Amino acid sequence: MSRKNSIVKSFIVALCIAIILIIIGISIINNVNSDALSDVEIPAGCITTSAVIEDIEVKEHEGYVSKGRKVKKTEYCATVRVNYEGNDYWGVFGVTPFDKPGSDINVFFDTTTGEVKPSTNTVLGAIRIIFYIPGIVLIGIGGIVIIVSLISTLSKLSIFRDENKTIGIIAEVVENENVVINHQHPQKAICEFKDPFTGETRRAESNNSTSNLFSMIGKNVEIYVSPKKPQKVFVDLDSAYGAINVSDSLPKVNDFRNL
Repeated sequence: MSRKNSIVKSFIVALCIAIILIIIGISIINNVNSDALSDVEIPAGCITTSAVIEDIEVKEHEGYVSKGRKVKKTEYCATVRVNYEGNDYWGVFGVTPFDKPGSDINVFFDTTTGEVKPSTNTVLGAIRIIFYIPGIVLIGIGGIVIIVSLISTLSKLSIFRDENKTIGIIAEVVENENVVINHQHPQKAICEFKDPFTGETRRAESNNSTSNLFSMIGKNVEIYVSPKKPQKVFVDLDSAYGAINVSDSLPKVNDFRNL
């Protein structure tokens, strides 16, 4: 059924878009952790090692002018500890607001003087965060697109079962004046059918179509009704293109067409 194919194709397109977003997000995060930021010049006499943040002091400074008004500037000053050859060495320098006491941080350690210095990675911590955020956002959007598309696709496909199908008749055709496609209003087929679950005669309208549906009035059309949500009805217009017009199946009076 072409409608089922179009639903699957729509899911595949959404899935591809989601995968592309996730790949871009992962690439952004990987680039942040690439050699472009980590391959830095190590000061003479120093080694690169990790330190433990023991404490963070928050300092606020007033009087900074930005765009004609005074704003507060917040600094995060960390006390860090490096254990080298069984001895503890301490250092104090600025960190990002995302660093927390007890976490590890990369530093330069001078093995001669015992001085602990912030590494370039520490200095560029805020820059890493700036790039991490869009990467994480893109990955999150991609994941949401996959989940929503999958749920929507399964929901749409669940109605296309033989036990949910009935045959209706295109009773009339109307134009959807609220929509304009290629400078014209699309058409909708209004169909009459017997509900396969309740036996009641109901009416349902098709989706918008840019085809000329007026020539299809009186033709049979396949209609799918959701057993759980009776208001959820799908009119398969494709099934009506090859259908026999109801009036054509009736005996003809004074029909000289075959003479």
